[in-house]
Amino acid sequence: MKKLISILLISALALFWLPTKSFAAGGIYASGGGSHVVGESFSVTVSASGATFNALEGTISVSGPVSISSFSAGGATWTSIPANGTHFIGMIIPATDSLRVATIKLKATGIGSGAVSVSSVRLANAGADVGSGAGSASFSIAKAPQLASVTVTSASHPDQN
Repeated sequence: MKKLISILLISALALFWLPTKSFAAGGIYASGGGSHVVGESFSVTVSASGATFNALEGTISVSGPVSISSFSAGGATWTSIPANGTHFIGMIIPATDSLRVATIKLKATGIGSGAVSVSSVRLANAGADVGSGAGSASFSIAKAPQLASVTVTSASHPDQN
């Protein structure tokens, strides 16, 4: 009996010394917001990172006074392609620790603020969840500055109106 207890105790202690593989908190995040003016075009990139993964899913939503000029999906095999307001699902072979999910080209159409948000995120590797972090890129749109008007005068050619 003592021998059995000793073996169990040694086995239990050995488990604490075995190396364990831990996963960083991965997620899908948007970047590239900032301050812009009406009429200006700008891009926001949505990327997955922070853990090794071979499958990903989430939802990208664009809000604010902008129009979407293009919505370009990144390098994965998509069963549901990333688009504004739709849930995307994709896989990558081999697994990676970084992926551009989408590049969104926007054009400022009015004054205000908005964001490109990512939600309902799940990163997985070999069936195990490795991340669910999500983030957004905020932007603000201001009125374009008034161009200074040019006044031309001439002593030799007075007002011709």
